[in-house]
Amino acid sequence: FIFSLRLLGLGPAHLDGSQVEFIKIHLDRILPTLSYARGQKNNHWISEIAALFIGGVWLRNHHISRKKPYIEIAVKQLRLALKKLFNDDGSFAQSSFNYLRHALTLISIIKLESEVEGVDIKFDKNIEKTILLFREFSAFDGKQAHNWGANDGSDPLSLACSDFLDPSTHVMFYDYVFFRIKPDVNNNEILTSLIRVYEMNNSVLSIDFIRYLPTYNEIKIYPLGGEAFFRNESYQVLIRLPAFKFKPSQDDVGHFDVICKDGALIVDAGTFSYFLEKKIFEYYQGVRSHNTIYRRNDYYNMGKLSRFIFHSWSKGSWEKIDKSSFIFYFNNTHNDRFERTFYFGKNNLKIVDRVSTNKDVQIISGLNFSIYNDMFIGKHDSPLLLSDRVKFKSDSSLKLSKGEISRCYGESQEILRVEALINEGKNSFEVIFS
Repeated sequence: FIFSLRLLGLGPAHLDGSQVEFIKIHLDRILPTLSYARGQKNNHWISEIAALFIGGVWLRNHHISRKKPYIEIAVKQLRLALKKLFNDDGSFAQSSFNYLRHALTLISIIKLESEVEGVDIKFDKNIEKTILLFREFSAFDGKQAHNWGANDGSDPLSLACSDFLDPSTHVMFYDYVFFRIKPDVNNNEILTSLIRVYEMNNSVLSIDFIRYLPTYNEIKIYPLGGEAFFRNESYQVLIRLPAFKFKPSQDDVGHFDVICKDGALIVDAGTFSYFLEKKIFEYYQGVRSHNTIYRRNDYYNMGKLSRFIFHSWSKGSWEKIDKSSFIFYFNNTHNDRFERTFYFGKNNLKIVDRVSTNKDVQIISGLNFSIYNDMFIGKHDSPLLLSDRVKFKSDSSLKLSKGEISRCYGESQEILRVEALINEGKNSFEVIFS
């Protein structure tokens, strides 16, 4: 509501009595529930802080009976949240591209309002690393991103108008807020209005942040967030490592995601948290919707305590073998040992999976392809010609089925699910780009 007034060119002085009362009611609702929001250790905490701060700033010069220290409480909570939710390497508490974007957008709004209204807030330099992490998710053309983690549809300013996974407008927004870089080309009406309004209000910024950009042909690891990235001229990869500083929301350790020049190729199914049907929820939250290693009959590699709570979190380690190869290990709840090695070539990506288990069970490498030619479902020999420019090869035979990924608000997209049996403890597969 307040931000809409700002975009209309209005400010705190334009509020009438009913609007003041409306804002106050909401702030008084937030205050007693802050401890709950803080306990969530996620985007909910940031959302409540943003509302409390901005509402407090807009009400501070209005006569209110029993005025409360909204701004002071919000600033104190913000400092605490930034420290608790953002790691020293820039990674965010929630393993999710969408909720990272949600948090950065709200923090950006807080920053703009603090500058216009003259409230001094110091942002930690780690925000530079967090914005870099967000850029790591963005693809070559900047118009798509890895569909990683919970994607329940939250986009506070609705900047991703055309495609939920399009991060381009958000990148331009953060560039403006933290580095005062205006976009050369901007067709987004909301961002255009936003920049115009804050320029008119003489928002003052001392530019003391460094604008980092992703690098090519380098394995970039965010150890505290459990993520690794690699990109070259042909493709880019996101890898989910066995590391948790906060409780996991999905069973995706060992997962990897690939975007090539033709678009998203090997994809995360996302996680829509509000599916009511148990089987659908288990699919999206568990291993069968992710590109990872698992026992054929299992839905999870970790144990479950409740709908949202896991126990026996996957443990493991990782290391760079050299500048173009990377290996990590992790265990499931059965204590099977899974190992995955990546070899990053100029026009190919090779992965070798190895398994050590004391049980006579079948172990699967499962992959979601969103680029694929029409082909029959069932058992299939290697290679698969996914498109005119992408080929997939595997040492073992393949089982093909149709699956789906969640994109936003429960919307789904059909994908090709490929399962490769890990025979005698090892299987290698390769994606070749031409």
